[in-house]
Amino acid sequence: MGIKFQGNHARVALIREQVVDQMFTVRRSPQVALRSAVTLAGSLRNNEGPVILRSPSGATKNLLPGPAPGKDFSPWIARLQALLSLLLFLLLGFAGAAPQALCASRYGLRFAGVEFYGSSQITRAEIQKYLALKPGATMEQATRAVDRLKKQLELRHVNSKVQVVSAPPDKFYVVVDVSDSAADPVPTRRLKEPRHVLVRSERPFILLDQLESRLQKLTDEGRPWSENIKDGVKYFSDEPANVIVEQLARQVPDMRLELLAVIASDPDPNRRRKAVQLLSWAGAIPETTYYLIPALDDADSDVRAEVARYMFSRFEMLPDNFPFQMLVEAVSRQLSRNSHQDRTKALYCLLALAGQKPQLVNSIKIFNEERIKQLAEASVIPSVRDPAQQLLSRFAAQPPAPARQAGGQDQPPADWGGGGGFF
Repeated sequence: MGIKFQGNHARVALIREQVVDQMFTVRRSPQVALRSAVTLAGSLRNNEGPVILRSPSGATKNLLPGPAPGKDFSPWIARLQALLSLLLFLLLGFAGAAPQALCASRYGLRFAGVEFYGSSQITRAEIQKYLALKPGATMEQATRAVDRLKKQLELRHVNSKVQVVSAPPDKFYVVVDVSDSAADPVPTRRLKEPRHVLVRSERPFILLDQLESRLQKLTDEGRPWSENIKDGVKYFSDEPANVIVEQLARQVPDMRLELLAVIASDPDPNRRRKAVQLLSWAGAIPETTYYLIPALDDADSDVRAEVARYMFSRFEMLPDNFPFQMLVEAVSRQLSRNSHQDRTKALYCLLALAGQKPQLVNSIKIFNEERIKQLAEASVIPSVRDPAQQLLSRFAAQPPAPARQAGGQDQPPADWGGGGGFF
């Protein structure tokens, strides 16, 4: 259900967002939402226009006709206050303990251990000594401990990555990756003709920032939200977020090749990451996925993670003649990189590929069996251990495959038309 305002004033768009937001806020604090709704109604004195109730199917009903130009606005305000109060009252029945439970679980996580991938520069015992965390420590205590550890690693000139990783429902781990060199042990790609890539409009990037702000607000307030992929397009359970999605879906498809150029050439990793996110509304899934494969070797781990997220949700949309061997090799390199998010994203991508394309299991095994065995045996984090163990089970159940024919799947389908040649 959504509320739509129509009128001639610039504030109408903001008012619409505020009203819809109050409908969701009621789950968190009905009393605050009710007071805010009444205050909001009073703020509409200088705006004209009807209020329309819109169902998810698109059907509309004019619940509150606006006043005629030049007429008294007070009766319309009174009716709007009554309407908002009624909507909030109806939603009170749905306000339960779930958001509070979500907040409790979020802030009630307890320290469960250290995941260490090390080198000769430092030992696990030294890491644990610097952290000085006991099982059951709070997130606040862990934050201070991680800061302390990072300072010690900097003083010793140890190249490392330290992450705090949650393991629902009630645990978190500290993950420490230490390497002998500041350079990534697995080669990363070079940007193609590095430059700031100009696009026809910055509007999609602005909309994406607004979308991220909206979702972060929901998260900070303990209000649950989810995303889903329909026909390759990302949607959310939050109505205000989907209003932004509708705008992205109209603007992004025509900019798809420009966004691929940003990913291939722009030196700003944050801009590359956002360009990957925007491709969620670009369409042309097989071709886009093909030209994203080299970005799995991007120098920035956040860019690699976004590419993996994009692909994971769309593997089933790839045709049988897709160059899966190239994809498997790129994801296998990601699995060998020194970061938790690279490991988890690669493991789940490989597991999805093995499940959807059984003919790839032997190739995945050849490239990754040793590494996956190591992770399955050593990791205590479910998001690493579980997919690793499932992959090992698939390896054991899969009979050897015949040798690949030369010149098989290493080329893109002939009917793709090139796609701009950005890579």
